[in-house]
Amino acid sequence: MNIGIIGHKKPDLDATVAAIAYAYHLANCNHHDSNDIVALIADPINKETNYVLSRFNVEEPNVLDANIAQNIDKYILVDHNEESQRSELIENDAIVEVVDHHKVNVNIPHPINMTVRTWGSTTTVIYDMMKKEDVTPSQQLAAIMLCAILSDTIGLKSSLTTPIDVKFANELKQLASIEDLDRLTKDIFKAKSDVSGLSSKELVLKDYKIFDFAGEKVLINQIETTEPENIENQKGGLIEAMQAVKTEQNIDLFFCIVTDILNMRSDVIVTNHDEAEITKRAFTDTVEKQDLIYDIGNRVSRKKEIAPFIEKAVEYGK
Repeated sequence: MNIGIIGHKKPDLDATVAAIAYAYHLANCNHHDSNDIVALIADPINKETNYVLSRFNVEEPNVLDANIAQNIDKYILVDHNEESQRSELIENDAIVEVVDHHKVNVNIPHPINMTVRTWGSTTTVIYDMMKKEDVTPSQQLAAIMLCAILSDTIGLKSSLTTPIDVKFANELKQLASIEDLDRLTKDIFKAKSDVSGLSSKELVLKDYKIFDFAGEKVLINQIETTEPENIENQKGGLIEAMQAVKTEQNIDLFFCIVTDILNMRSDVIVTNHDEAEITKRAFTDTVEKQDLIYDIGNRVSRKKEIAPFIEKAVEYGK
């Protein structure tokens, strides 16, 4: 039996590293034959992930396609569980396990194993599983796992960060022989913020997730950057691209979050009055910066501080 371990569409660093780390874990705790386990990604990796894997000489997983899917019998989902965030090549019947740190919204017609924790990254969850089964990551794996935790928690400073994330990050730092955590974090931020060469459409789909909020198909994209003004200066092209994506993907509501990862603040770009009203309803201290761009203050976590409030605002408006 071949088992594919895979993160969500448009994978970020945590989704990619979680697949690599969990494949390593299963192969080394003798749950499965290592030849049967393969780490996969749903789409090509982003610049941040490419930087981290290249820096620590870790091979990039293959992108799941129709040919690879023919040889996969079962799937383990990491860093996601909702159908809208899953590769279209994965059928419900083939899913046997989920390892995640997000809100659970699954509709799978058979029992599965689920490990879900309210921690800052899925990689944190997987390292905990490793520790419980006495599996020690290699130096290279420990390094990219550390990077994934730092990335998802914005350098251990976001509201998602828990004492477990901090503890495990320091343990992985030792295993990886990383001396300067601050320098590593800055390097990750630099790679994360690199949007050179990206089109407006690529920017508004840089790190997106699609949700079902009260029957509305809602896309929330997040652009994490050290220079938010450079992104927002492209407002016209971004909004035009957002409108095109709404048509192409039958999206009802589109919110593009621009997060300043140095000052830990976010703005929201929307395409119309209805989305603007939902933004103001979701975040009562919203300040209009300019037409269709709203400052929502010191909120940076899509999972904890942004998406749940947009969901409530959408439900309220029904």
